[in-house]
Amino acid sequence: MDISFKYTCGKLNVEQTFHVEFAENERVDMTSWIIDKATQLEQAGMEPAVVKTHNGLGSPIARANGAKGTHPDDLVPELHSNGKQKYCPECEEPLYRKPHMYKSGRNAGKPGFIVGHAKKTNCPFVLYLDERGR
Repeated sequence: MDISFKYTCGKLNVEQTFHVEFAENERVDMTSWIIDKATQLEQAGMEPAVVKTHNGLGSPIARANGAKGTHPDDLVPELHSNGKQKYCPECEEPLYRKPHMYKSGRNAGKPGFIVGHAKKTNCPFVLYLDERGR
């Protein structure tokens, strides 16, 4: 059986693997062996390994000011409650949701969504929704 420990030694990540062999019908308390070995490593000054995390490409300043890391023109499919994409009732093309601000009427200045086609078509179908999706 191989057991590996990953830890940081100074500024280096180190992986140490122990190969443990057992005799037939030998009883071994592996949990206590692992805890003892981890305790020895901690007492020797080792720390848990540094794990690399994926950082977005957006700058911290942009994210602090509301950037989401997506382009505003990216298409977001309009979905049914079962998770499948909705299609236009008139021309059977897939529908997409786009953010929108109302310019007039009782919702003037409020955010909403337009549900429509990805590209301009001859189909007149357009659905306007408020921020709650109604």
